[in-house]
Amino acid sequence: MTPIEKWQDGAQRGPAAPVDDFDLIVLGSGAAGLSAALFAAAQNRRVLLAEKSDWIGGTTAMSGGCIWIPCNHHMASIGASDSTEDALRYIRAVAPPGWAASEEHHWQAFVEAGAPMLRFVETHSPLRLHVGGEPDPYLEAPGALRRGRNVSPQPFRFAHAPVRQSASGDHAFRPAAAVAPRDRPARDGAG
Repeated sequence: MTPIEKWQDGAQRGPAAPVDDFDLIVLGSGAAGLSAALFAAAQNRRVLLAEKSDWIGGTTAMSGGCIWIPCNHHMASIGASDSTEDALRYIRAVAPPGWAASEEHHWQAFVEAGAPMLRFVETHSPLRLHVGGEPDPYLEAPGALRRGRNVSPQPFRFAHAPVRQSASGDHAFRPAAAVAPRDRPARDGAG
Protein backbone atom coordinates (compact mmCIF):
# COMPACT_ATOMS: atom_id res chain seq x y z
CA MET A 1 0.00 0.00 0.00
CA THR A 2 1.44 3.37 -1.02
CA PRO A 3 1.54 6.27 1.46
CA ILE A 4 -1.30 7.96 -0.45
CA GLU A 5 -3.42 4.82 -0.19
CA LYS A 6 -2.76 4.68 3.56
CA TRP A 7 -3.87 8.30 3.92
CA GLN A 8 -6.94 7.69 1.81
CA ASP A 9 -7.83 4.70 3.99
CA GLY A 10 -7.49 6.87 7.07
CA ALA A 11 -4.74 4.60 8.40
CA GLN A 12 -2.35 7.51 8.93
CA ARG A 13 -3.68 10.72 10.48
CA GLY A 14 -1.86 13.69 11.90
CA PRO A 15 1.66 15.01 11.38
CA ALA A 16 4.49 12.60 10.65
CA ALA A 17 6.93 14.88 12.47
CA PRO A 18 6.95 16.87 15.73
CA VAL A 19 5.30 20.27 15.59
CA ASP A 20 8.72 21.93 15.94
CA ASP A 21 9.63 20.57 12.50
CA PHE A 22 7.24 22.97 10.77
CA ASP A 23 7.79 26.58 9.79
CA LEU A 24 4.05 27.27 9.72
CA ILE A 25 1.05 25.53 11.24
CA VAL A 26 -2.27 26.48 9.66
CA LEU A 27 -5.50 25.68 11.47
CA GLY A 28 -8.40 25.29 9.09
CA SER A 29 -8.65 24.56 5.40
CA GLY A 30 -10.85 27.42 4.29
CA ALA A 31 -9.77 29.85 1.60
CA ALA A 32 -7.56 31.85 3.98
CA GLY A 33 -5.90 28.81 5.52
CA LEU A 34 -5.26 27.10 2.20
CA SER A 35 -3.91 30.34 0.70
CA ALA A 36 -1.54 30.87 3.64
CA ALA A 37 -0.34 27.27 3.43
CA LEU A 38 0.16 27.50 -0.33
CA PHE A 39 2.10 30.76 -0.06
CA ALA A 40 4.41 29.35 2.60
CA ALA A 41 4.93 26.09 0.70
CA ALA A 42 5.79 28.06 -2.45
CA GLN A 43 8.51 29.75 -0.36
CA ASN A 44 9.91 26.29 0.49
CA ARG A 45 8.60 26.41 4.04
CA ARG A 46 7.48 23.24 5.82
CA VAL A 47 3.75 23.58 6.42
CA LEU A 48 1.31 21.59 8.52
CA LEU A 49 -2.30 22.18 7.53
CA ALA A 50 -4.70 20.87 10.19
CA GLU A 51 -8.42 20.49 9.56
CA LYS A 52 -10.90 19.21 12.17
CA SER A 53 -13.46 18.15 9.58
CA ASP A 54 -13.43 15.21 7.19
CA TRP A 55 -14.06 17.79 4.45
CA ILE A 56 -11.62 20.34 3.18
CA GLY A 57 -12.64 23.91 2.38
CA GLY A 58 -14.27 25.33 5.51
CA THR A 59 -17.18 27.66 4.84
CA THR A 60 -15.72 28.36 1.39
CA ALA A 61 -16.70 24.83 0.38
CA MET A 62 -20.26 25.50 1.52
CA SER A 63 -20.42 28.64 -0.62
CA GLY A 64 -19.50 26.73 -3.72
CA GLY A 65 -16.09 28.35 -3.73
CA CYS A 66 -17.17 31.40 -5.72
CA ILE A 67 -14.91 34.37 -5.07
CA TRP A 68 -15.28 38.00 -6.08
CA ILE A 69 -12.03 39.23 -7.64
CA PRO A 70 -12.09 42.49 -9.60
CA CYS A 71 -9.77 42.96 -12.59
CA ASN A 72 -9.01 39.23 -12.81
CA HIS A 73 -7.28 37.67 -15.83
CA HIS A 74 -10.20 35.35 -16.62
CA MET A 75 -12.40 38.30 -17.59
CA ALA A 76 -10.65 38.50 -20.97
CA SER A 77 -12.01 35.04 -21.88
CA ILE A 78 -15.54 36.47 -21.95
CA GLY A 79 -14.59 39.83 -23.43
CA ALA A 80 -15.13 41.69 -20.16
CA SER A 81 -12.92 44.41 -18.76
CA ASP A 82 -12.66 46.06 -15.38
CA SER A 83 -10.79 48.84 -13.65
CA THR A 84 -9.59 49.51 -10.15
CA GLU A 85 -11.69 52.68 -10.13
CA ASP A 86 -14.92 50.85 -11.09
CA ALA A 87 -14.30 48.10 -8.52
CA LEU A 88 -13.68 50.65 -5.76
CA ARG A 89 -16.71 52.69 -6.82
CA TYR A 90 -18.82 49.51 -6.51
CA ILE A 91 -17.41 48.59 -3.08
CA ARG A 92 -17.97 52.12 -1.77
CA ALA A 93 -21.55 52.11 -3.09
CA VAL A 94 -22.54 48.82 -1.44
CA ALA A 95 -20.67 49.24 1.86
CA PRO A 96 -22.64 50.27 4.94
CA PRO A 97 -22.66 54.02 5.64
CA GLY A 98 -19.57 55.24 7.48
CA TRP A 99 -17.37 52.27 6.68
CA ALA A 100 -15.18 54.07 4.13
CA ALA A 101 -13.48 56.10 6.85
CA SER A 102 -11.93 52.99 8.40
CA GLU A 103 -12.00 50.48 5.53
CA GLU A 104 -10.90 52.39 2.41
CA HIS A 105 -7.27 51.30 2.66
CA HIS A 106 -8.37 47.65 3.02
CA TRP A 107 -10.62 47.94 -0.03
CA GLN A 108 -7.79 49.42 -2.08
CA ALA A 109 -5.38 46.68 -0.97
CA PHE A 110 -7.96 44.00 -1.82
CA VAL A 111 -8.63 45.37 -5.31
CA GLU A 112 -4.91 45.76 -6.02
CA ALA A 113 -3.86 42.35 -4.64
CA GLY A 114 -6.83 40.20 -5.70
CA ALA A 115 -5.86 39.57 -9.32
CA PRO A 116 -2.18 38.81 -8.56
CA MET A 117 -3.33 36.47 -5.77
CA LEU A 118 -5.57 34.59 -8.20
CA ARG A 119 -2.67 34.15 -10.65
CA PHE A 120 -0.42 32.97 -7.80
CA VAL A 121 -2.92 30.32 -6.68
CA GLU A 122 -3.33 28.99 -10.21
CA THR A 123 0.42 29.03 -10.83
CA HIS A 124 1.32 27.18 -7.61
CA SER A 125 -1.54 24.71 -7.30
CA PRO A 126 -3.66 22.42 -9.46
CA LEU A 127 -6.71 24.62 -8.78
CA ARG A 128 -8.17 26.28 -11.88
CA LEU A 129 -10.90 28.88 -11.89
CA HIS A 130 -13.21 30.29 -14.52
CA VAL A 131 -15.66 33.16 -14.79
CA GLY A 132 -19.01 32.18 -13.35
CA GLY A 133 -22.33 33.41 -14.65
CA GLU A 134 -23.16 35.53 -11.63
CA PRO A 135 -23.36 39.33 -11.79
CA ASP A 136 -22.13 41.53 -9.00
CA PRO A 137 -24.66 41.09 -6.17
CA TYR A 138 -25.91 44.70 -6.32
CA LEU A 139 -26.16 45.17 -10.06
CA GLU A 140 -27.83 48.57 -9.73
CA ALA A 141 -24.85 50.01 -7.80
CA PRO A 142 -22.34 52.32 -9.51
CA GLY A 143 -19.38 50.34 -10.87
CA ALA A 144 -21.28 47.01 -10.95
CA LEU A 145 -20.62 44.46 -13.69
CA ARG A 146 -23.05 41.96 -15.20
CA ARG A 147 -20.37 39.27 -15.33
CA GLY A 148 -16.68 38.70 -14.77
CA ARG A 149 -15.71 39.43 -11.19
CA ASN A 150 -17.09 36.19 -9.75
CA VAL A 151 -14.80 33.26 -10.42
CA SER A 152 -15.50 29.66 -9.50
CA PRO A 153 -13.30 26.58 -9.29
CA GLN A 154 -13.36 24.03 -12.05
CA PRO A 155 -14.00 20.47 -10.80
CA PHE A 156 -11.07 19.20 -8.77
CA ARG A 157 -10.31 15.80 -7.26
CA PHE A 158 -7.70 15.69 -4.50
CA ALA A 159 -7.08 12.04 -5.31
CA HIS A 160 -5.55 13.24 -8.59
CA ALA A 161 -3.49 16.06 -7.06
CA PRO A 162 0.25 15.91 -7.62
CA VAL A 163 2.35 14.76 -4.69
CA ARG A 164 5.89 16.01 -4.44
CA GLN A 165 8.48 14.20 -2.37
CA SER A 166 11.15 16.22 -0.59
CA ALA A 167 14.79 15.19 -0.25
CA SER A 168 13.99 13.84 3.23
CA GLY A 169 11.34 11.55 1.76
CA ASP A 170 8.40 13.50 3.19
CA HIS A 171 5.49 14.25 0.90
CA ALA A 172 4.86 17.93 0.29
CA PHE A 173 1.13 17.36 -0.11
CA ARG A 174 -0.73 15.05 2.23
CA PRO A 175 -4.37 14.82 1.19
CA ALA A 176 -5.69 12.81 4.17
CA ALA A 177 -8.16 15.43 5.33
CA ALA A 178 -9.11 16.22 1.77
CA VAL A 179 -10.35 12.76 0.85
CA ALA A 180 -14.05 12.13 1.28
CA PRO A 181 -14.85 9.20 3.56
CA ARG A 182 -15.61 6.12 1.51
CA ASP A 183 -19.24 6.03 2.66
CA ARG A 184 -19.91 9.49 1.16
CA PRO A 185 -20.14 9.88 -2.60
CA ALA A 186 -17.86 12.38 -4.32
CA ARG A 187 -19.77 15.53 -5.28
CA ASP A 188 -18.56 15.66 -8.86
CA GLY A 189 -19.36 12.01 -9.54
CA ALA A 190 -15.76 11.22 -10.46
CA GLY A 191 -14.99 8.81 -7.73
